[in-house]
Amino acid sequence: MWTQAPHLNSYFLVWHRMYLYFYERILRHAANDPHLTIPYWDYSGGGHNLVLPEVFRTPYDTGVNPLYTSDRCESVNNGKPLKAQLMDTGPILRARYFDAIPADNEMHACLSFGGVRTSRPVFGAPYTSLFSQTLHDNVHVHVGGERGLLSDACTAALDPVDRIWMSWTQLGGPNPTDTHFLDHTFTFFDEWGQPVSARIRDFLNVSHLYSYDQLMDGPQVVPTRQYPHIYIDVDIDRETAVTVNNPSVTKELEPYVMEMFTELAIAIN
Repeated sequence: MWTQAPHLNSYFLVWHRMYLYFYERILRHAANDPHLTIPYWDYSGGGHNLVLPEVFRTPYDTGVNPLYTSDRCESVNNGKPLKAQLMDTGPILRARYFDAIPADNEMHACLSFGGVRTSRPVFGAPYTSLFSQTLHDNVHVHVGGERGLLSDACTAALDPVDRIWMSWTQLGGPNPTDTHFLDHTFTFFDEWGQPVSARIRDFLNVSHLYSYDQLMDGPQVVPTRQYPHIYIDVDIDRETAVTVNNPSVTKELEPYVMEMFTELAIAIN
């Protein structure tokens, strides 16, 4: 089932939400515990939150700890914190729109929360999203290590991306409204092993299905489809100059645009 997950486009987040919902239902049924919940690591809080919780990295002397695996980066399992600058949720929670249509340019897609709105779910897209290129990808790479489970998209189902999306919408982030997208369905299996058709529009607001103990905080999102025009100048000294024509977003976008185009500037020169 996990290998069917769309990636790098706007279908990924909602598919992952459905996956977690039905997975938790199956676990509750198997454990005969209606209150069982899937644990998650809140790596967004900074400080000690950057250390993988001990319950995930301590193998039991007797029995088996199902939350532990040696298929992670060794330093993470040993309690080394992730780098704070790699786990900054600020850019993601300030995203002003959910997706970018294919006609948009690469920068518009890169500044969207969820990625390009492809015509159907696919494993990939021409451009990535603000969510994918920052926090999401950093967790996969730095926790998974060179050959760990999180480094492979086919085995990396335990990243709390749904909580980040729910936090963004609580702060005012606008969910998609395109009818073609909202009416798309995915097939999952319930706790009885029966196929279930799940429609996207039924999983945008899931407060009646489940909740998190705490969501991430941040500034209120100001939704807009007015993209800032960003101009990139590369000179012979391998320095990148960035100009954003909208003063209200210059401060929040410019550092990330600079970082994104540093390698481009070097390559061109």
